[in-house]
Amino acid sequence: MKKLAVLLVLLGCVGLLASTSFATTLTFDEQALQGNGTPVGAFYIGQPGGPVFDAEAQILTYPNYNYGGYPPQTFPDVVYDPGSGTFSVHFTTGTVSDVSVYFVTPFTLTLSAFDSHGNLIDTTSGGNNYGVGGMLFLNDSGIATLTFSGTPNFYVIDDLSYTAGGGGSVPEPASLALFGSSILGVAGLIRRKIAK
Repeated sequence: MKKLAVLLVLLGCVGLLASTSFATTLTFDEQALQGNGTPVGAFYIGQPGGPVFDAEAQILTYPNYNYGGYPPQTFPDVVYDPGSGTFSVHFTTGTVSDVSVYFVTPFTLTLSAFDSHGNLIDTTSGGNNYGVGGMLFLNDSGIATLTFSGTPNFYVIDDLSYTAGGGGSVPEPASLALFGSSILGVAGLIRRKIAK
């Protein structure tokens, strides 16, 4: 009986850890990315979610931009789009959730989230924060693609954060069942010890 209880406790802990997701933040400040006009591309594909940026997403390195008007959240680099004003981030190894991003624009920046079938999940926008900066948030799950849309060459983003897995690889009811059964096993062991 002790072996079964220990096994249930271990299974519960593994299930709880498997369903726990951690936030990933892309700062765009890595040495390999520094260089004005460097495309972000697949630089972060090894990170959770496997993010790949469209070619329009390029690095701006200080002092090659108006630092006073477009201050980064983390120094020195930011991402901008000098062309169409729209670029996407595609999560190639799974969906993500709980997205936040720092941005600066004198106009409006729109952030949209799409699922793996291209259906719009949610959208948010903000702007007119030139010289100050602000945050955009999407508290949704199942996000396969993020799209940034704004005035070309008049917005920057920095510190893109998200939670990979979109809710974990173990469904929540299953992890709760595993954890609950492990608690019952421990309670049974304690009850037997007290009864002796």
